[in-house]
Amino acid sequence: MFYFGSTSILLRLVFICTVLFICSCEKEDPCDRILKGQNYLVSDTSMQYISNYVGATKIFFIDQNGMEQFFTIADSVDNTHNYSIGAPCESNPSSFQFSEGKAQYIEVQLRGEEFEKPIFIVLSRTIETASKEELTIFYGDRTQSNDKWEALLGFEILENSAIDSIILNGRVFYNVIEANVANSSIDIKFNKDQGVIYIKKINEGIEYVYDRVE
Repeated sequence: MFYFGSTSILLRLVFICTVLFICSCEKEDPCDRILKGQNYLVSDTSMQYISNYVGATKIFFIDQNGMEQFFTIADSVDNTHNYSIGAPCESNPSSFQFSEGKAQYIEVQLRGEEFEKPIFIVLSRTIETASKEELTIFYGDRTQSNDKWEALLGFEILENSAIDSIILNGRVFYNVIEANVANSSIDIKFNKDQGVIYIKKINEGIEYVYDRVE
C-alpha cells in the first residue's frame, strides 16, 4: 500500500511540475506590459508667474478715480494626478500598450467685490500640451456648467509675446503680456513679477491698476 501511495503522489508531483514548466515557457506578450511614461510637472520657471500670490491673501488695485479695490486670493490648488494613455504597441501595432505617469496643473483664484465672477489663473503642463507649459486666465469658474466663463489670456511660458514695458498710473511694468482674446467682458494685462497688473471692465470703462499684495 505504501508503494502504490508513494507512486501516486510522485505522479501527481510530476504532472504539476510539467504543467508549471509548460506555463512558464509561454512567452509574455510585451504589449501587456505597462510602460513608465513621462511626468508632466510644472517647472520652477513657470511657478515664478504666480509667485507674487504665494503667502498673500489680498491683491490691491487702484481705479482711475484713485479708489482702492482689492481681490481676495484663494489658496492655490495643486492638482497633480496620474494619467494612463494607450498607443499602438511597437512589437505589434495592431495591439495597444499603455503608459502611466503624472501630470499637473496649479490654479489660483482671485475674487473681487466689484466683479460678478472670480478670475482663475491656471498653470498647466498636461499630457495634451506635452512638453509645453501654459498659463491661462479665465473669468468665471470653468468647472461649473452653469457659469458662463471666458478665456481671457493664454500663452506658452517659453514662447510668450511680452512687450518690453508699459506705464500704467505713472508706474512702469516690465515684460507685460496683454489679453489675446476678442469680445470678452473684461480686458487684462499680466506679467511674471506681479501677476495680474491691469483689469478693465469693457462695458463700464472702469480700469484697475495693480498696487500691491498683502
